[in-house]
Amino acid sequence: MLENIYRRIEQGEAPVRAAVFGARQMAFAVIATTLVLISVFVPVAFQQGNTGRLFFEFGITLALAVTFSAIVALTLTPMLCSRVLKLKRDERGAPVHGWLYRKTEPGFQRFNRLFAGLLDRCLRHRWITLGVTALFTFLGLASFGHLQRELTPEEDRGLFRVIMNFPLGSSPVYATNYASEVEKVLAETPEVERWFRSTGGGGGASRGFAFVTLKPWEERDRSTQEVIRELRQKLRGNTGGLMIASPVRPLGGRSSSGGVQLVLQGSDYTELRTTAERFAEELRDSDVLGQIRIEPQPNKPQLDVRIDRARAADLGVSVSEIASTLESLFGGRQVTRFRRAAEEYDVIVQMNETARATPSDLATIYVRGTDGRLVQLSSLVDLRESAVPEAFPHLDRQRSITISGQLAPGRTQGDGVAAFEAVAETILPENIRTAWEGETREFVESAGDAWVLFALALLFTFLVLAAQFESWIHPITIFSGVIVAIAGGVLVIYLSRYWGAPLTDNLFSRFGLIMLIGLVAKNGILIVEFANELQLEGRSAAHAAYEAATLRFRPILMTSISTILGAFPLAIASGAGAESRNPLGVVIVGGLGLSTIITLFVIPIVYILMDAACLRFTGRDSASGLKRAAEISREVEAAERETSGV
Repeated sequence: MLENIYRRIEQGEAPVRAAVFGARQMAFAVIATTLVLISVFVPVAFQQGNTGRLFFEFGITLALAVTFSAIVALTLTPMLCSRVLKLKRDERGAPVHGWLYRKTEPGFQRFNRLFAGLLDRCLRHRWITLGVTALFTFLGLASFGHLQRELTPEEDRGLFRVIMNFPLGSSPVYATNYASEVEKVLAETPEVERWFRSTGGGGGASRGFAFVTLKPWEERDRSTQEVIRELRQKLRGNTGGLMIASPVRPLGGRSSSGGVQLVLQGSDYTELRTTAERFAEELRDSDVLGQIRIEPQPNKPQLDVRIDRARAADLGVSVSEIASTLESLFGGRQVTRFRRAAEEYDVIVQMNETARATPSDLATIYVRGTDGRLVQLSSLVDLRESAVPEAFPHLDRQRSITISGQLAPGRTQGDGVAAFEAVAETILPENIRTAWEGETREFVESAGDAWVLFALALLFTFLVLAAQFESWIHPITIFSGVIVAIAGGVLVIYLSRYWGAPLTDNLFSRFGLIMLIGLVAKNGILIVEFANELQLEGRSAAHAAYEAATLRFRPILMTSISTILGAFPLAIASGAGAESRNPLGVVIVGGLGLSTIITLFVIPIVYILMDAACLRFTGRDSASGLKRAAEISREVEAAERETSGV
């Protein structure tokens, strides 16, 4: 808006007139651009799950910001231009500019002439230009298949967890001893500041975990990921169980493996167990996954105590007495409560831990019969040791077994999911279903949601453009630049591996691609709208496209550079949380930079070709509807003047 008004002032118009007619000239483009950006950002706010909660404020904030920006551009900006923009002129009426203008304007004019010359060549060799653009677009879109995928990048949050899986049936003393060895390893790591360790809890003595906090970023040289890789090597020497060090994801989520989880569902537990073991065996040969674990474990030790009811009856011992004795001495029973001062204490009856450690300890227990005699408990029961599954979990009313795999260094969730799916296609029978669990389910679901948002953004953008231009042709012209922008964004992500840490296809990079739809469509709207206006003035489609592109070259370049500079700090950010900001910034900077350069040449060519196709198949050019609307408007104005004259 500002550039167009100032351009008209330079051409000799008064500031007020330039503000009024310059605002009228840009109103359509501003409204169309605003509606396109809103149609891109609003669907983001209504995504489901954790990603929806994360990006609700993102979508709403951008949509409202764009709306208020459009209101300011249509109202306040023209008014300020009419009052503030003053241009001095010499005796001949030529504008007199300041020293900064005199120093910089010749360079801008040379640059504009250079662009005009290149555009003229591209228009005369349009098929070569389109071929090069198509090759670039193909390379960009094809590189998408070679990207690693994950839900969110692994951030250096200075926090990770160690999941401890001890053998089933482990005693609390056993778990505590080997958990202490984990603490020794943590204490020897210089980057570790503090930790919190717990064993037992809901998983019993066979489960434990530790939350580890590292020193602040400025006090350590290694990242959280580097510390985790070193700890994984050291923890493999712990013979007390399976110790897994895994990072804490930005979106949270709990997992017993810190990697990929697949749930097998079926009706036959034995078949599920056999299939899961075969599945795990296949995965152990993969270079994508490290430690593989099947849950629930099938080897939980169990002692079956069977009461010989006939013998108990002969000796006058009731079954309830035997059960009560076992419960009290081995499980513990609260028998009373006493108060001392202001505190109350529970009195629990239970044998000492050393007296109930082995099955043979049952021989030391006696129960009292109905006649008052004591009878040795071992003479009334039969003992049998066995191994059973630790649990029989269900999912969707079917028995289930979970296979977990820890990701190898340099691998992402997308690599793990692909490895699981490859094995599933070869060995799973038809009667066994699968479902993702934990962080993996969030990753798979968010991937589908992101593509739905992407499709909705394209659809809403196309419909808004079609309604604004009252044509199905011009949105296709603008979309030619959008496709190039998306290809450029994907290509920049792929090429990032050659200048630093490779970026991945994740939630933030996908939202960057969605933002490119609105940002690049804005450039196409400016060119197409001005080309239509020039056609209304009698110019041909070729001349209109050429003049619109050269006339709008500077404002398009200005807005693109300002957007790129605004996103550049995200692309080069470092420190806490930079891993999540970098993909968004890199996609915007790279995708918008490449697409701006290419679309300035491609959109005019596509505009000319679409106009020619429209003329060939319908007998009317692409601006025929606008021309007819202008004729009707002039006829109405003429009729009103005649009526007022009468």
